[in-house]
Amino acid sequence: NSITKINIILLIIFSSSFFLNYFLNSNYSNNPFFDSISLENQKTLFYVKIISTTVFWYLYYFIIGIFFYYNFNSIKRFFENKALIWISIYVIYILIFAIYKQQYLSPYFYNMYAQIALCILAFTTFSVSFTNNGLADKLLRKNDISYGIYIYHMPIINTIIALNIKGTIFKFLISSIIVINLAIISWVFIEKKAMLLKNKIK
Repeated sequence: NSITKINIILLIIFSSSFFLNYFLNSNYSNNPFFDSISLENQKTLFYVKIISTTVFWYLYYFIIGIFFYYNFNSIKRFFENKALIWISIYVIYILIFAIYKQQYLSPYFYNMYAQIALCILAFTTFSVSFTNNGLADKLLRKNDISYGIYIYHMPIINTIIALNIKGTIFKFLISSIIVINLAIISWVFIEKKAMLLKNKIK
Protein backbone atom coordinates (compact mmCIF):
# COMPACT_ATOMS: atom_id res chain seq x y z
CA ASN A 1 0.00 0.00 0.00
CA SER A 2 0.94 3.67 -0.09
CA ILE A 3 2.13 3.81 3.54
CA THR A 4 4.52 0.91 2.91
CA LYS A 5 5.98 2.70 -0.13
CA ILE A 6 6.36 5.90 1.89
CA ASN A 7 8.11 3.99 4.70
CA ILE A 8 10.56 2.41 2.24
CA ILE A 9 11.41 5.83 0.79
CA LEU A 10 11.79 7.27 4.30
CA LEU A 11 14.06 4.38 5.30
CA ILE A 12 16.30 4.96 2.26
CA ILE A 13 16.56 8.70 2.95
CA PHE A 14 17.10 8.12 6.69
CA SER A 15 19.86 5.55 6.09
CA SER A 16 21.60 7.75 3.51
CA SER A 17 21.60 10.81 5.76
CA PHE A 18 22.50 8.87 8.92
CA PHE A 19 25.48 7.06 7.43
CA LEU A 20 26.71 10.12 5.51
CA ASN A 21 26.76 12.05 8.79
CA TYR A 22 28.49 9.17 10.57
CA PHE A 23 31.02 8.55 7.78
CA LEU A 24 32.12 12.16 7.35
CA ASN A 25 32.41 12.80 11.07
CA SER A 26 34.21 9.53 11.77
CA ASN A 27 36.71 9.96 8.95
CA TYR A 28 37.25 13.72 8.98
CA SER A 29 35.66 16.01 11.56
CA ASN A 30 36.26 13.84 14.66
CA ASN A 31 39.10 11.66 13.48
CA PRO A 32 42.24 12.53 15.51
CA PHE A 33 44.41 10.79 12.92
CA PHE A 34 43.13 12.94 10.07
CA ASP A 35 45.81 15.46 9.14
CA SER A 36 43.97 18.77 8.77
CA ILE A 37 47.18 20.76 8.26
CA SER A 38 47.97 19.80 4.67
CA LEU A 39 46.42 21.93 1.95
CA GLU A 40 44.70 18.97 0.31
CA ASN A 41 43.06 17.90 3.57
CA GLN A 42 42.03 21.47 4.32
CA LYS A 43 40.13 21.44 1.04
CA THR A 44 38.51 18.16 2.06
CA LEU A 45 37.44 19.64 5.40
CA PHE A 46 36.08 22.67 3.56
CA TYR A 47 33.79 20.44 1.49
CA VAL A 48 32.77 18.50 4.60
CA LYS A 49 31.78 21.77 6.29
CA ILE A 50 29.80 22.80 3.20
CA ILE A 51 27.89 19.51 3.30
CA SER A 52 27.32 19.94 7.05
CA THR A 53 25.44 23.19 6.40
CA THR A 54 22.91 21.48 4.13
CA VAL A 55 19.65 19.96 5.30
CA PHE A 56 20.83 16.48 4.26
CA TRP A 57 23.36 16.48 7.12
CA TYR A 58 20.60 16.33 9.76
CA LEU A 59 17.81 15.10 7.53
CA TYR A 60 17.45 11.81 9.38
CA TYR A 61 16.07 13.71 12.41
CA PHE A 62 13.28 15.14 10.26
CA ILE A 63 12.68 11.74 8.68
CA ILE A 64 11.95 10.35 12.15
CA GLY A 65 9.26 13.01 12.56
CA ILE A 66 7.81 12.32 9.11
CA PHE A 67 7.75 8.60 9.87
CA PHE A 68 5.85 9.27 13.10
CA TYR A 69 3.37 11.43 11.22
CA TYR A 70 2.50 8.79 8.62
CA ASN A 71 2.52 5.87 11.06
CA PHE A 72 1.14 7.51 14.19
CA ASN A 73 -1.92 5.27 14.58
CA SER A 74 0.25 2.16 14.34
CA ILE A 75 3.00 3.22 16.76
CA LYS A 76 1.31 5.61 19.18
CA ARG A 77 0.80 2.85 21.77
CA PHE A 78 4.59 2.77 22.22
CA PHE A 79 4.83 6.50 22.96
CA GLU A 80 1.58 7.92 24.33
CA ASN A 81 1.84 8.53 28.09
CA LYS A 82 5.14 6.62 28.23
CA ALA A 83 7.50 9.56 28.76
CA LEU A 84 8.97 8.13 31.97
CA ILE A 85 9.82 4.87 30.22
CA TRP A 86 11.61 6.63 27.35
CA ILE A 87 13.39 9.04 29.68
CA SER A 88 14.60 6.02 31.66
CA ILE A 89 15.82 4.30 28.49
CA TYR A 90 17.72 7.44 27.45
CA VAL A 91 19.25 7.96 30.91
CA ILE A 92 20.32 4.30 31.15
CA TYR A 93 21.88 4.48 27.67
CA ILE A 94 23.82 7.62 28.63
CA LEU A 95 24.97 6.10 31.93
CA ILE A 96 26.25 2.97 30.20
CA PHE A 97 27.75 4.21 26.95
CA ALA A 98 28.66 7.82 27.72
CA ILE A 99 29.66 7.80 31.39
CA TYR A 100 30.66 4.20 32.20
CA LYS A 101 32.14 3.07 28.88
CA GLN A 102 32.97 6.62 27.71
CA GLN A 103 32.22 5.79 24.09
CA TYR A 104 31.45 9.43 23.36
CA LEU A 105 32.01 12.66 25.24
CA SER A 106 28.89 14.54 24.16
CA PRO A 107 26.07 14.35 21.60
CA TYR A 108 28.28 16.49 19.34
CA PHE A 109 31.05 13.88 19.36
CA TYR A 110 29.89 11.97 16.33
CA ASN A 111 30.27 8.24 16.35
CA MET A 112 27.73 5.45 16.17
CA TYR A 113 27.05 5.56 19.91
CA ALA A 114 26.29 9.29 19.77
CA GLN A 115 24.07 8.86 16.73
CA ILE A 116 22.04 6.17 18.47
CA ALA A 117 21.79 8.38 21.58
CA LEU A 118 20.38 11.22 19.49
CA CYS A 119 17.80 8.92 17.89
CA ILE A 120 16.71 7.67 21.33
CA LEU A 121 16.50 11.31 22.42
CA ALA A 122 14.21 12.00 19.43
CA PHE A 123 11.93 9.11 20.48
CA THR A 124 11.98 10.40 24.07
CA THR A 125 11.06 13.92 22.99
CA PHE A 126 8.21 12.55 20.90
CA SER A 127 6.90 10.52 23.84
CA VAL A 128 7.12 13.51 26.19
CA SER A 129 5.08 15.60 23.75
CA PHE A 130 2.29 12.98 23.82
CA THR A 131 2.28 12.43 27.56
CA ASN A 132 -0.23 14.34 29.67
CA ASN A 133 -1.25 16.47 26.69
CA GLY A 134 -3.27 18.97 28.69
CA LEU A 135 -0.34 19.96 30.94
CA ALA A 136 1.25 22.35 28.44
CA ASP A 137 -2.03 24.22 27.92
CA LYS A 138 -2.48 24.56 31.67
CA LEU A 139 1.06 25.86 32.23
CA LEU A 140 1.30 28.12 29.16
CA ARG A 141 -2.40 28.96 28.85
CA LYS A 142 -2.32 27.97 25.18
CA ASN A 143 0.61 30.25 24.38
CA ASP A 144 2.81 28.29 21.99
CA ILE A 145 6.46 29.32 22.34
CA SER A 146 7.89 26.07 20.95
CA TYR A 147 8.58 27.42 17.46
CA GLY A 148 10.27 30.51 18.88
CA ILE A 149 12.55 28.33 20.99
CA TYR A 150 13.37 26.27 17.89
CA ILE A 151 14.13 29.40 15.83
CA TYR A 152 16.14 31.41 18.35
CA HIS A 153 18.05 28.83 20.36
CA MET A 154 20.86 28.22 17.87
CA PRO A 155 21.93 31.83 17.18
CA ILE A 156 21.81 32.61 20.92
CA ILE A 157 23.84 29.54 21.90
CA ASN A 158 26.40 30.19 19.16
CA THR A 159 26.70 33.82 20.26
CA ILE A 160 27.33 32.77 23.86
CA ILE A 161 29.96 30.29 22.69
CA ALA A 162 31.58 32.93 20.44
CA LEU A 163 31.73 35.37 23.38
CA ASN A 164 33.46 32.62 25.39
CA ILE A 165 31.16 33.05 28.36
CA LYS A 166 32.51 30.69 31.00
CA GLY A 167 30.72 27.98 32.93
CA THR A 168 28.62 25.19 31.46
CA ILE A 169 25.71 25.66 33.88
CA PHE A 170 25.88 29.43 33.52
CA LYS A 171 25.85 29.11 29.72
CA PHE A 172 22.81 26.86 29.94
CA LEU A 173 20.94 29.19 32.28
CA ILE A 174 21.67 32.43 30.45
CA SER A 175 20.95 30.94 27.02
CA SER A 176 17.69 29.40 28.30
CA ILE A 177 16.53 32.69 29.82
CA ILE A 178 17.32 34.67 26.66
CA VAL A 179 15.79 32.10 24.30
CA ILE A 180 12.57 31.71 26.31
CA ASN A 181 12.11 35.48 26.53
CA LEU A 182 12.73 35.89 22.79
CA ALA A 183 10.26 33.08 22.10
CA ILE A 184 7.61 34.79 24.25
CA ILE A 185 8.17 38.14 22.50
CA SER A 186 8.03 36.42 19.12
CA TRP A 187 4.78 34.65 20.01
CA VAL A 188 3.04 37.74 21.38
CA PHE A 189 4.10 40.28 18.77
CA ILE A 190 4.64 38.20 15.61
CA GLU A 191 3.36 34.62 15.56
CA LYS A 192 0.04 35.14 17.38
CA LYS A 193 -0.84 38.15 15.24
CA ALA A 194 0.16 36.30 12.07
CA MET A 195 -2.11 33.40 12.99
CA LEU A 196 -5.03 35.78 13.65
CA LEU A 197 -4.39 37.38 10.26
CA LYS A 198 -4.36 33.94 8.63
CA ASN A 199 -7.75 33.14 10.15
CA LYS A 200 -9.17 36.43 8.87
CA ILE A 201 -7.93 35.68 5.34
CA LYS A 202 -9.66 32.30 5.41
